[in-house]
Amino acid sequence: MDLSVYYEEFQSTYNIAVFALCLAAFAVIFVGVRSIKDKSETIRIKIINGVLLCLIFASVLTYFMLGPRLAKKDIEQKTIYCYEGALEIVETSHGIYHKAVFSFENQEITLKYYPDETEGDEIRPGKYEGRLVYAEHLAQVLYFEIYQP
Repeated sequence: MDLSVYYEEFQSTYNIAVFALCLAAFAVIFVGVRSIKDKSETIRIKIINGVLLCLIFASVLTYFMLGPRLAKKDIEQKTIYCYEGALEIVETSHGIYHKAVFSFENQEITLKYYPDETEGDEIRPGKYEGRLVYAEHLAQVLYFEIYQP
């Protein structure tokens, strides 16, 4: 199976995320400088604005570190894998993220997944024959297909 499509998608996602991070940094610096130069604001308001701007940038940076940075790591280390054959879904959980524990070739891995991206094949506990494409560092299912008997 050709995995280059996934690498290209990850690279474009990373490029957009870097642009968004730079844009957020520019916006935070711009608003911060404008707040500092504003003579009508009190020191207390300027401090509150600074703290809020730091929180905004920290949330954007955290999102970047948990998503696109890991995708870039998968690109650099070539850790997008395709497994085809017998596999078992040991358990699933539905919290903030949907997660499933996959077992195949004497290894267990926990991966996040999005139900709308599994092409109609629901991820439920059980033993299956199928194909699984996943990113190791991002720990995410990219493609999942169950073969019909």
